[in-house]
Amino acid sequence: MDCRPTLRTSVARWGGLMLSVALLLGQASCGGAGSCGSSALISGTVLNDTTGTFVASALIALQKLGSGTAASVPGMATDQYTLAAPVDGQGGFSIPAACGPYSVYAFAPGFVSGGVQTFAGRSVSLGITQNDANALVPTVVDFKAAQDPLTAGATVTFTATLEASASDPLSNQVLLINPILGRVQAFAPPAAASATGAYPNGTWTLSLVAPTSPGVYRYALVAVSGQGLTALKYLTVNVQR
Repeated sequence: MDCRPTLRTSVARWGGLMLSVALLLGQASCGGAGSCGSSALISGTVLNDTTGTFVASALIALQKLGSGTAASVPGMATDQYTLAAPVDGQGGFSIPAACGPYSVYAFAPGFVSGGVQTFAGRSVSLGITQNDANALVPTVVDFKAAQDPLTAGATVTFTATLEASASDPLSNQVLLINPILGRVQAFAPPAAASATGAYPNGTWTLSLVAPTSPGVYRYALVAVSGQGLTALKYLTVNVQR
C-alpha cells in the first residue's frame, strides 16, 4: 500500500469567507491522524501571496475539526478553536497539537485572512493577500476587559464593539488570542446571524478564566468580515493575585 498522502485542493466557505483548502487524503488507510502518537507539531510559514515575502506580523489560530458544534459559542455552528501562536521574524510558526485534523488560519493587519486544512504532524504554507486600497476593514470601536487589573484565576469578561460595512458584514470569526499562552477563543455575537450568514454590528462578548500567574499579558482581538478583511487590535492587561 502506498501510504504517501495525496493533496487535493478545493474551495470551502466558512462564515462567508472563501478558503482555499488543502485536503490530505489516504490518512485512514495508513493509520489515520492518530498515527502521529498523542501529539505532534503543526508548523508552517505565512507568505504574501503576491510578493512571496514573509509576513512577520501574522497570528496563527488552530481550529480542531470534528470537535463538536460550538460549545464555546452558543448558537453558532463551528468547531472549537484550540491553540494559537504568533509567527517569528520569518513568518514561521510551530505549534504542538493533539493528533487529528485542523483548520489553520493566519491573520495579519492589512491582509485578507487565509486558511488551510491539515493534520497534526504536517507543515503548511499559508499565502495571504494584501487588502485593496479601498478595502472596508471592520472597525474596532471599543475593546476592553471588564476590569484591569485582573484577578489571577478569576473569570473575566472581554467585550469588543465592532462595525462592518453593510456590503461586507462580519463573519462569526471574531476571536480573542493570547499569543504568549497560545490560547484562542471565539466571542459570542450580539444577536444571531441573518439568513445569509451575516452577523450584526454591536458588542461581542467572551467570558474566560484569567491567567493563574500574575504578570502583564497582551491579548489580540481578531475580527473578520465575510470577505476575509481583518481587523486586529491589541490590549494589554495586568494580572494580580
